[in-house]
Amino acid sequence: MPHFDKVMHFGSYFILVGLWAIAFRLKSLPAVVTAVAVLGIGLEIAQHMMNLGRTGSIWDTLANFAGCLAAAFAVRALIDSRGDDMPIGKRQNA
Repeated sequence: MPHFDKVMHFGSYFILVGLWAIAFRLKSLPAVVTAVAVLGIGLEIAQHMMNLGRTGSIWDTLANFAGCLAAAFAVRALIDSRGDDMPIGKRQNA
C-alpha cells in the first residue's frame, strides 16, 4: 500500500503522546506534545545525517506531528467527556 509508512508514523506518535499524557497525569499536555514532536524531528534529522541507507523525510515529520496533534485532541476530548482532570484509569474514591 503506498504511503503506509506515513500511517505507521501517525499511529506511533499518536500512541506515544497518549501514553506520555497518561504517565504525566495529563497536567502538561502541551509539553508532552512538544517533547514528542521534537523527538520526531530529531530522529528524522539523525536518519538524514547518519547516511546508513535511511533518509530523513519532511513527510514523515509531518505525519509524526499530525499524530501528536490528533492524540492531544483525543486526550483532551476524553478528559472533557469525563468531567474532570484525573489521570485516565485512576479515580478518587468519594
